Amino acid sequence: MAGKGDVRVKISKWDTSVLGSMTPAGPLFSIKCQAVLKLHLPHCMCDDEEVLSVAHFTGGTMEIVKPLKTTASHVVVNIPNPSLVGLIRCGLSALPVQSQVLLFLCPQGNTNQKGILNVFLLPKNVPTYEVEHQQKGSTFIQTSSECTLSPGRKYGLCCELVDYNLHLKSRTFDGDFSPNFLPTFQVNLECISDAKNMNLTLLDRETNDQKVWECVVQTG
Repeated sequence: MAGKGDVRVKISKWDTSVLGSMTPAGPLFSIKCQAVLKLHLPHCMCDDEEVLSVAHFTGGTMEIVKPLKTTASHVVVNIPNPSLVGLIRCGLSALPVQSQVLLFLCPQGNTNQKGILNVFLLPKNVPTYEVEHQQKGSTFIQTSSECTLSPGRKYGLCCELVDYNLHLKSRTFDGDFSPNFLPTFQVNLECISDAKNMNLTLLDRETNDQKVWECVVQTG
């Protein structure tokens, strides 16, 4: 920013009908602040050669702005008076993107029950705080979340226990940037066993169940 002031940021819904051949490459940020010097928008691209642009919506029109530079994690752009801004790229792409697996433990009505484990597969540049805000009443489980996923590809979640393994139905990773985030998988911890720990493994169904992410979760 050019000086001291308040910055208010929230995620809005993309209107893809106005993007033409372009597709979202990150959340659409609604920014309310005074004049800024530069914006640093997080991206999730793995390929450094992926060409990204910035869509700037103001007064009912969209302007496509070229970045000043692109780093390994952010796109830097000069938009003095931002309102609605977001990253876009050309066409649909199945190229891998930096992603994250977020875990939230949702309690059941009965305090003696173990609850539901909500598992989210999201691009890395979706802010964690936005998902936390929508999961009020749930406990965010901090764990190693980073992985690499490919949009349009199917992934399965395996829950490994001492006495048996639980395989959930495969889901397609769509790389969603919607402001309404829904869990990709749900695990009913009440149904698994009395095991204290559970090993979660995310499998790529299209590469002979190659492991792309795993962690250990305490269930008791």
